[in-house]
Amino acid sequence: MTETKRLLDNGKVEVTTVIERDRYEGKAYYSQSMVDSVVEDFKCNCKIWIGKNREGFECLETKENWEPGEGDVGVMEDLMHFQLYLDLTYGAGRYEAFALGAYIHGSVSFSFCKGDDNRDRWDSGVVGFIGIPKDSKDAFLANNLTAAWNGEIVEYEVFDTLEEDWVDQCDDLDWEYCKKWQDEMAQKYGIDWDSVKVEY
Repeated sequence: MTETKRLLDNGKVEVTTVIERDRYEGKAYYSQSMVDSVVEDFKCNCKIWIGKNREGFECLETKENWEPGEGDVGVMEDLMHFQLYLDLTYGAGRYEAFALGAYIHGSVSFSFCKGDDNRDRWDSGVVGFIGIPKDSKDAFLANNLTAAWNGEIVEYEVFDTLEEDWVDQCDDLDWEYCKKWQDEMAQKYGIDWDSVKVEY
């Protein structure tokens, strides 16, 4: 940083500061629009039923006209009945039924399981049931829902400080793809992604 001074006609001093910056800067920020988009995509593409006693998760429900069995019949039997409901309502083989598990400890971690969510005896359990399209990768979807629910979806961008314009961006949910993109941007524009802080 350099500073120059010049005396003006009115007797005041004009101080000019010159700061050197990299031409290309990496930016990262949490994206509420992507979070909302992921949740809406889930509700458009999946069939979700949330238990009545699972307060806070009802915003995920897709208003399925289904109820679990009477009494304490267990997750496996309810899962079987939910699969039957999906087949009868939307066509056999179109959706695969899973128990929608949640591990709740500060943040939330979702899982799609074929039984109870036993990741932790105190802080996890089944909050509902979800039917996902047969050709979907259930683990990838569970990670996306977890990231969206916790507001952890990050958009990455490269900014040209000379032209004052964005030159490239990555808002993909696949971390492997984003990492490859970051490596390419580091090589092409000299971005040190480890020094880029995520903005809210």
